[in-house]
Amino acid sequence: MLPRSGPDLSIWCTVRPMRVGIVAHELEGERTGVGRYLAGLLRGFAEIAPSGWRCGLFMNGPPFEDPLFEQRAIEPIFARRPAAGKVVLWEQLSLPGALSDWGAELVFSPSYSLPPGGRIPGVVTIHDLSFECLPEEFGWRQRWRRRLLARRACAKAARVLTDTETMRREVAKSYALDVERIGVVPLAVEERFRPAEPSEVADDRRILAELGVHPPYLLYLGALLDRRQPEAMVEAFSALSQQFTALSLVIAGPDRLRSPRRLRERMEKLGLADRVRRLGYVPEAAVSPLLRGAEATFYLSSYEGYGLPPLESLACGTPAIVASGLALDDLWPAYPYRVERLDAGSTEQVAQRILAASSETQERIKVEAAERLASLSWRRSAQRWIEELKRAQVRC
Repeated sequence: MLPRSGPDLSIWCTVRPMRVGIVAHELEGERTGVGRYLAGLLRGFAEIAPSGWRCGLFMNGPPFEDPLFEQRAIEPIFARRPAAGKVVLWEQLSLPGALSDWGAELVFSPSYSLPPGGRIPGVVTIHDLSFECLPEEFGWRQRWRRRLLARRACAKAARVLTDTETMRREVAKSYALDVERIGVVPLAVEERFRPAEPSEVADDRRILAELGVHPPYLLYLGALLDRRQPEAMVEAFSALSQQFTALSLVIAGPDRLRSPRRLRERMEKLGLADRVRRLGYVPEAAVSPLLRGAEATFYLSSYEGYGLPPLESLACGTPAIVASGLALDDLWPAYPYRVERLDAGSTEQVAQRILAASSETQERIKVEAAERLASLSWRRSAQRWIEELKRAQVRC
């Protein structure tokens, strides 16, 4: 939900064109949530870039190609290292000089930290405070690194951004910030997340077959984290598999569990070795086909800053089994497939309702989802982002 107060349009006439240096290493390699967030903002920005503005994308590794780099207002800048390792050291030690040499007038980080020093004002996005609220999910070194970098970034930033109004209040309270220093830039659903066109059905089937995925299946898509209740999902699927004997479970995404062995042992004990397909990280071209081909998706998280995957699932016409506490709460308060409790029993009940739903019910859910998701676009998000960058320039 966006802040009730609108932008102070009276200041825009005082703002000149800007050279915005962006900490863009999340665009390198296998893109996860933050990389996709930054790519979405940049695509929206390219459509509406103010006259004279230029975004420099500072990356740690060797050059690669991306359609984003063809946009007039976007310039990729590579450190040209052999590998994009030791990102934190590069960001904290090497990046400040590179930003200054390029002539950056503002620096934007899409992910929790800012390069130190210098006179260049900064804007940082804090997507969530999991490292503060769920310390058990992180090793002590990673936990304290994230905490220290985020706290310092929030203290020095001209503007702090969050994805939702709820997270805006949480960051203000946790870091003792004036809530007026924090802006909300909502995430959006990319246009590629939609039901398949007739001409795309064959390609979708081919991609699924190449992954070894065969309908009907339930899908978990995203980084596998303890807070997303993988054991409850697996146990619910175990119960469902007794009734739906052709059904399988597909898990796609990097494994970031504290104890991956524990989940494997649980699946073996339940006799699910032949019914669960674990894909690991999948290429972007496979994401939409996976979502479109599923009977339903799981997103049973106890804590999230936004929760974009369920919205992408719904945009593809596939119902999502979700917990409370996501952006979907504000977008669709009466969404019918929320679990009452984060346990296997509640999850199984919701999945049963989806699998038993009539074609009329399925179509009604798809239509309402499309209507509600229509308000989410990266062009609109980029407009909010530009306004926040302007506020930061004026403040400094």
